[in-house]
Amino acid sequence: MRPLSTEFKIAVSCVALTLLVTSLFHSLDPAAAVLGWPGLPVSGGLLFNAGELLVLNQRRRVMVSSARRAQWMIWLIAALPALGLCCPRLLAPAMTGIMTIWSTGLTLYLPWPIYVGAVWLAGVTLLYTLRQGDATGWAVILLAAGALRPS
Repeated sequence: MRPLSTEFKIAVSCVALTLLVTSLFHSLDPAAAVLGWPGLPVSGGLLFNAGELLVLNQRRRVMVSSARRAQWMIWLIAALPALGLCCPRLLAPAMTGIMTIWSTGLTLYLPWPIYVGAVWLAGVTLLYTLRQGDATGWAVILLAAGALRPS
C-alpha cells in the first residue's frame, strides 16, 4: 500500500469538514424545536454560508488532489456543464438562482464565476478519475447528489 499524499489528505479533510458543517447546520432546526427556541440562532446562517464555501473549496481540493494531470480533451468536455450553468445565469439570473437552490441547495451568494469554476473542476475530476478507474469519480457524484440542502 502506498502512502497517502498531503494533497489527498487535505482533500479528504475538506470533504469531512464540509460534511461536519452541513450536519451541524441540519441539526439546528431539530435542536431549536426540542429546546423551544423561537427560531434558529444567528449561527445558523453563518454555518450555512460556511458550508457553501466549503462545498466549493472541497471541489477545488479534490480536483487538485486527483485530476490535475487530465488531458486537454477532458478539460474541454468538462467545460460543457460549466457553460450549461453560465449561459442561463447570464440570461435569467433569478431563475438560475431558484433552480440552483432547489437542485443543489447552493444560494449563489458568492460571485457566479466561482460556481462555474467549481462545476468545471468537478467535471474534470469526474471524467479523469472514472477514466483512470479511480473511485474518486463516484465520490464526486455522491457529493453532488448530497449537496447542501437548506431544509
